[in-house]
Amino acid sequence: MFESCLNVLKAIFVSLPFQVAWYRSKGMKKKINELVCSGIYDVAYFHLIRTAQYIPEQKAAKSILRVIDFTDAVSLYLSRFFSIERNPLKKIFLGIEKKRIEKYEIVANKFDAVFICSEVDREYLKQKGVKADIRI
Repeated sequence: MFESCLNVLKAIFVSLPFQVAWYRSKGMKKKINELVCSGIYDVAYFHLIRTAQYIPEQKAAKSILRVIDFTDAVSLYLSRFFSIERNPLKKIFLGIEKKRIEKYEIVANKFDAVFICSEVDREYLKQKGVKADIRI
């Protein structure tokens, strides 16, 4: 937990979303690269936007299918949350995270397929510049 808190503090000075920073781990990135590049897997499945940071480059991963399950468009969720939040401190934090996530969601373009829960979320992501194959 200490490492996660430190990662979030560091993220204040860059544009990385806080939830992505919270889950940042050099050990995890190294292990995933080892497993994906081993050649024994056909699919690498990543769950939620915060795991997108672990995607290995296609050339390193050979022909493995890289899939991410966003579940929903996080920036749309945060926009909705922001619009109803009354606590001024939470609203500031939500606004910052929303902007960071909006920029970061384009990471979906590095994947062969993106799973999402609704047509509304898919259209929202496409409007934001996600060109990946988004499947409901």
